[in-house]
Amino acid sequence: GAFMPDNVTTKKTDSRIGKTDRDIKRAMLSLVAKEPFDRIRVEQIMVEAPVTKVTFYRHFTSKDDVLDAIRVDLVDEMKAEFDSQPYKNLAGGGVSILSDDGQTGYAVPQTVPVRGI
Repeated sequence: GAFMPDNVTTKKTDSRIGKTDRDIKRAMLSLVAKEPFDRIRVEQIMVEAPVTKVTFYRHFTSKDDVLDAIRVDLVDEMKAEFDSQPYKNLAGGGVSILSDDGQTGYAVPQTVPVRGI
């Protein structure tokens, strides 16, 4: 094939990276539903995802990094929801993160009423 510089990624590579990120985040959410975060080990996430140690650390630096990425996703999703429907009362509602195939990946209930937006 043609020579590709290291800083150029293909669409296929991008989608594979995105899928792996989602798999690792979903694994973390699945584990957090079963036990406290402080008891979860990276090895458990790797088994649940499933990914190798090399793959996990290529995408994330730690289990805390995975949790931070999930938080960023939730904030981005809430911002997108507010931007698309800024006057909708979301108190008591929730935020759903959808996978590429339209299935709900996870939903987080909103516990703080939104006012003044």
